[in-house]
Amino acid sequence: NLKNLKELWLRSNKLKVLPRSLVNLQALKKLALEKNPLRFPSEQVASAGLYAVMYYLLFERDVLSNGTIKSIYFPIQRKYRVPLRQYLEYYPEYAAKKLDFVVSAETRSYESGVVLEAVVKEELEWEQLQRCLFAFLQFFHKQVAKNGLQPTKPPQKKNGSFEDQIRACAHYCLQALSMRSCEVSEVMELLEEMQNQLNLDEEKHMRPVQDETSPGPSPEFP
Repeated sequence: NLKNLKELWLRSNKLKVLPRSLVNLQALKKLALEKNPLRFPSEQVASAGLYAVMYYLLFERDVLSNGTIKSIYFPIQRKYRVPLRQYLEYYPEYAAKKLDFVVSAETRSYESGVVLEAVVKEELEWEQLQRCLFAFLQFFHKQVAKNGLQPTKPPQKKNGSFEDQIRACAHYCLQALSMRSCEVSEVMELLEEMQNQLNLDEEKHMRPVQDETSPGPSPEFP
């Protein structure tokens, strides 16, 4: 029972994501998060103190940038979840390269699927992110159509191009799907459904409420 906890020291724990359940610590007066590579909330929010962190987690707004947290929910069966979440985790870097602005986004696993969340300042920015995500999923779809689930060798260059990095990411995701005995037709259909999901009303994007299974980065392959 942590409801009476007043101080929480989490320095240097390699934390990348804070769970929303942190807001239940209503007696908390001190939260130490220094020296963590936080992505959600950002290190900037974390460094602003306890109020900024709790405000971010509770109201889904970034008190520093006045951005709103938008989410897209993808219903994904368990055997596809880890590889596809791993691929989606590369999306912020992909979007930053394509859109030329910093993208604050994170993926979360639930029993029923995966949610991608992003901090956006205006509706136009959200539309751009969704279009870019559509292209990102389409690229993976093309890799499956071209190579099946038996991918070719990934680029070996340590300092390869950005496109080489994306191909390498797709390679390992395809490999993981193959190890899980997934069928090509199933994966392609799922990717098409994920692309179609981007065209639904915002209410359809809402994440599940209580079945979050992994607030942090996705597990390593396999």
